[in-house]
Amino acid sequence: MKRFLSIGIFCTLALLSCSKKETTPDPDDKKSVLDKLFNDIQGRWDFNAPAVLKRKAAIAGRRTQRILIKSRFIETNVQKKQSSQGFLEFTSDSTYVIYDTEGNYFSGKFEVKDGTTISLKNFGSIKNIKFSNNAISFMISYNSPEKTIEIAANKAAPVAADDRTRKLCFSWLLSKEKDGKELYEGGYDYYNEVTDDYETRSFDKITIQFSIFGTYLVQISNKGELLAAEVANWRWHYKNTDKIVYWWEDELTQAQEDENNTTIIKNTDSALEILDFYSDAGSEEKFNYVLSRIK
Repeated sequence: MKRFLSIGIFCTLALLSCSKKETTPDPDDKKSVLDKLFNDIQGRWDFNAPAVLKRKAAIAGRRTQRILIKSRFIETNVQKKQSSQGFLEFTSDSTYVIYDTEGNYFSGKFEVKDGTTISLKNFGSIKNIKFSNNAISFMISYNSPEKTIEIAANKAAPVAADDRTRKLCFSWLLSKEKDGKELYEGGYDYYNEVTDDYETRSFDKITIQFSIFGTYLVQISNKGELLAAEVANWRWHYKNTDKIVYWWEDELTQAQEDENNTTIIKNTDSALEILDFYSDAGSEEKFNYVLSRIK
């Protein structure tokens, strides 16, 4: 009897051991799940319907027409068309960018939590992520105020993957050389929605970032504080290989490409020089900008 009891105890322990081994998640399998979502989520996801998220002080300038030129970027008061839908973008360095229908802008680092959940630092999270071909759906949640919104989006086509794109798609700091000095000294006209008037703000930093997914981001800061962000679309000119075009609407016509374009004069590992122009009532002004690559 003792022998059979011993055998029974041994078998029971063996079964428990096997059961425990089978139910314990394999660390490699978990990493594989996280890596898969990290890779699948990368890209720009354009919302299928207008979506307005929580308001933020550093929103896109709503009264500007163009991005870099002072007469268009800092002083103009012509209403700019915002993207009619908005988007959420994820990049390979774990950065997310959110741009909603009203031009509210958010950015930070993201972290994949499980196979369907991603944490968005300083914003909230997205859950119940589902992919279908080049489409995605998810629930996005945030605080202040506490809210959850269901989003459906389509993946935007990336910009042509060539050497020009690879050399351009970085963050760049606008220097005070050439025409950059005028921008820094003049400040920019900030539209105060409370007073319904413009206020001039000084700043000490302008950065420009080109995304391989076609996002063109300009950020204005002062003493480390983000004051405003401009978000637009960009791609290479349909004919001139040394020109980029940028626009805010969902569609871009050939006439708009010929109007809203910038010439790249030089692009090295450390410096970017561009030539922009502004036409008004038959007159044309040209502006040179020098930028240094942010490592």
